[in-house]
Amino acid sequence: MADDPLAPIQPGDDVRKIFSASRQNALADAARIVRGSLPVRWARKRNRKHAKPGDPTKLFELKTALTPGGTADAYPLDDEGEPITDDSDVVFEVEDVRGIYRGRAKDAYSSPHDQGSRGEARLRNGVWEITYLTPHALAIRGQLTDDLADTDSTFDIDNVIILQPEGSIIVDHDPADATTVNNTFAHEGDNNGIARADWNQSTGEWDSLQTACKAES
Repeated sequence: MADDPLAPIQPGDDVRKIFSASRQNALADAARIVRGSLPVRWARKRNRKHAKPGDPTKLFELKTALTPGGTADAYPLDDEGEPITDDSDVVFEVEDVRGIYRGRAKDAYSSPHDQGSRGEARLRNGVWEITYLTPHALAIRGQLTDDLADTDSTFDIDNVIILQPEGSIIVDHDPADATTVNNTFAHEGDNNGIARADWNQSTGEWDSLQTACKAES
């Protein structure tokens, strides 16, 4: 009978000497996965033959407005947030592949609201995909510009303050103008009363959340 290709294991033998180095690593990984100390995704990553180099990135400021899922022209910026060139014709196209970003164009409104949304894009498969963009405001508070009746479908607020998220800007209209809000819950209030509104991403409009019954004294 031919010799058994696998050497017999005797009590006290060091099994690590019996298996190849790659086999030992596989067994060790499997043991750690079972114990929960090594994520499965990391174990799979170790099986890749070659790691891909990092994709190139660019900082930018939007030249044209961006809606979720769309594309826009952008000015390249340096690491200090300054234009790389004074030539305003030097632009490149960025795309919201994930469909989650809404951006304001540079010089769309007068100072101090003339800066466009800024962000970072990564080149993947020939497309500059947006990975970060100055967020659009999601919650604001302002004062009623007129008395509000519960039958009014919309109302305007001015002296708007952005509540969240931190560092966000108003994208959908000139922040110097009054903001039109849907009277979602049939609120009523006095002129100069305080109102809070939330951004409705599905409709692209502001919906009222809370309105003070009386004007702030």
